[in-house]
Amino acid sequence: MEEMNTTLVKYANALIRNTEDRVKESLPVVTAFFIFDPLLMPSAGEFQAYGLAEIELVAKHFFP
Repeated sequence: MEEMNTTLVKYANALIRNTEDRVKESLPVVTAFFIFDPLLMPSAGEFQAYGLAEIELVAKHFFP
């Protein structure tokens, strides 16, 4: 049982590291998509500058 637990922990840790290595560079781009969440939309007065930095980040990523 101890050996199985150790193997499972090693597998889970390796899976976490592998996943983090694959998405680490994309995380800022994925995070920038929060601007499309309608629940986070600002009021009318703040809307003019809303999401400009995030859209620029996404645009640079997909259209270098």
